[in-house]
Amino acid sequence: MKGPFDTIAVTVIDGVGCGEADDCEKTYPEDRGANSLVHASIVQPIDAPALQSMGLERIPGLAEMRTKHTTPWKDIRGAFGAMESTFAGKGSPEGHQALMGWEVKEPYLYFDKDGFPAALIVAIERELTQLLHRPVEVIRYPGTDDVSGTVFINDPRIGEVHLKSGVMVRRAHHDIPPLKLPVYASSDSVIQIAIHQEVLPQKVIETIGRTVREKVCNALGFRVGRVIMRPFIGKPGEFERVSADRRDYASDPDGPTVIDHLTNAGVPVFGIGKAADMLNRRGFPDWSIEKGGDDMERMEILREWMCRKDTPLLNPPPKGEVLPHLRQGYGGQARGEGKLIFANLNATDELYGHRRKPKEYVEHINMIDRTIGTIMRTMNDRTLLIITSDHGNDPTHTTRMDGSGKPHTNHTRERVPLLCFSPRITQPIILGIRESYADIAATIAKNFGIELCHGERSRTMGNGKSFLEEITT
Repeated sequence: MKGPFDTIAVTVIDGVGCGEADDCEKTYPEDRGANSLVHASIVQPIDAPALQSMGLERIPGLAEMRTKHTTPWKDIRGAFGAMESTFAGKGSPEGHQALMGWEVKEPYLYFDKDGFPAALIVAIERELTQLLHRPVEVIRYPGTDDVSGTVFINDPRIGEVHLKSGVMVRRAHHDIPPLKLPVYASSDSVIQIAIHQEVLPQKVIETIGRTVREKVCNALGFRVGRVIMRPFIGKPGEFERVSADRRDYASDPDGPTVIDHLTNAGVPVFGIGKAADMLNRRGFPDWSIEKGGDDMERMEILREWMCRKDTPLLNPPPKGEVLPHLRQGYGGQARGEGKLIFANLNATDELYGHRRKPKEYVEHINMIDRTIGTIMRTMNDRTLLIITSDHGNDPTHTTRMDGSGKPHTNHTRERVPLLCFSPRITQPIILGIRESYADIAATIAKNFGIELCHGERSRTMGNGKSFLEEITT
């Protein structure tokens, strides 16, 4: 039986935590004491009236968060709580999969401490040499594979060497010199490949990403969360990444998610930003995904999709043309089964969290809040907006707290906020500390009448407990 909402939008503000997780001491002692929102707000007070009207200030762990204005209890119209991190790892794929109901139990491989294994590098060179019909030689940052992407490509031993090798390949007639391929890691489970767009076109860059994902990681058993293609432009010393052309090739979830169940039941699902990529796009039709150039554009897409009463599912438009068709009224008629929108806004993590810029981190949240306020004013009783995150990334946590004293630019093991808004919510609703991110998936499933456990109880939603009744009674 279908529930009270036709449209549910889950919006992930990437890398926003609300205090260290219960298992932090055991799993990630270097993250002890982290609290993304509280610590960032000490540098720059939060000014987010829309989020605050949902109960942001009342979330467990945020009692010390500084805000420009305080929202009285009587003015809160939303449901609020926090969700415990119980999955293995603290990366974006793990977090997004947990939000959709699958909790990673077997950790992904990380390369920030020991670097890439030789067998992995050899496999990348072999497969890409075959793909490109030219020799490929991986180049890495001296001393470590865990390095800032902008620092990496602007090191003359990396970006400039790569660009020159591409030019030499184009000019060569007989003995083709190797294409120097920049490959680096981060604190996530990733293989990142940087390619100048004058060396190879975007379509080839994307083919390289899929090849490394399928023929290296999947085929050879390297359990890596994501292969990320990082196109860049410019001249030596002034190289810039092209965020709009970034592509993520994630590992398939080890088991079914609520996205799989919705798709099988005929409920349309839509992805904004990198959200669908974190599930390797499984269950998402290609045409239903809009990457967006930046978070402002992603928020505009979210607003457009939430405001529509019909579902643009008939005669689907080509990939990348969903938003224009939506604006033109594409789709013709309502299917009546509702829709799920899964969105990611990643600048808080990528641009400000990892770079430890707390002032800009807060300013970006404040900017997002203004559009959220606009969305809230256009919603009706049949729409539900859920705001959350995938992991923490405390922008003030600059030193590892494990006794090593080493710099810390990684994600932080934290609980994440849970905020819900619908015009039908007319008072403050306390959701408390939820035991799992999967509570969101269980809530989605219950709303759309999806039976998640068939026969023997599956792991898919075993840790998820719906809060649908709590926000609708």
